[in-house]
Amino acid sequence: MAYQKIEPKNWKPETQGDCIEGTLTAKAPSLRYPETQQYGLLTIKGENFTIFGSTILDDRMEHVNVGNKIKMVFNGLIKNKKGQDTKTFDVFVDDGKPEVIKVNP
Repeated sequence: MAYQKIEPKNWKPETQGDCIEGTLTAKAPSLRYPETQQYGLLTIKGENFTIFGSTILDDRMEHVNVGNKIKMVFNGLIKNKKGQDTKTFDVFVDDGKPEVIKVNP
């Protein structure tokens, strides 16, 4: 029997519009940054990623459950009240309904 080491990758968006999508596999307090969450994501390509939360991302992910199909989109940086750069995100959850594509005749 051969074993393959599983090593999740960290998703680090850098450019506005960067996105990742897949199934949320884990949601727990971050061991590295205790004030935020840490998320596991299995992408649609079958890759495992770890995503470290932030105040903004954790707020968006509060209503997402393990097993949900999601898409995260990086919207760029804004200055917070302390003048620090803060990453902003949109999070979309698959509602399970089939996608309707309208075709103009």
